[in-house]
Amino acid sequence: MAEHPALVEWVNALARDGTLKRLSRGDLAGAAILMESALRVVLRSADREILLANLAAEGAGDSHALDRGQPLATLCLRAFAALHGIDGQRGAEARRKAWMTAGVIIDDLSAPVLGLQSARRNRFRIGTGSWSASAAGGTRFPDLPAASARASF
Repeated sequence: MAEHPALVEWVNALARDGTLKRLSRGDLAGAAILMESALRVVLRSADREILLANLAAEGAGDSHALDRGQPLATLCLRAFAALHGIDGQRGAEARRKAWMTAGVIIDDLSAPVLGLQSARRNRFRIGTGSWSASAAGGTRFPDLPAASARASF
């Protein structure tokens, strides 16, 4: 952290204003785990883009740890504000910009939509209780509930 003086001030501010104590519910071990996870996320190289849920899983072992309002997300957004001057807690657009500085894609709805578009082009079918691809490779997806609607794209 010595090479990032803004992060030293970030840590001092978290201690000064009680944010870390509040987010960890006064648990010292929990605070240490939160800070370790936050530093893993914040100091990660932004060269490789990653979905927010994937980063949360890698950085904290929980794909929802960086969801809006979660303690780890709060810490990371405050760190990005210290490092880049973007207050990601001031609205959706600011949050998106803050995460983008770290190479994080927070619009994780685009990944399934892109997959469905691809599925449509490759004539995936729903209806037999499972998905299978007619494209080369015959990709098979997990079984859907038996009551799934019959549809074809």
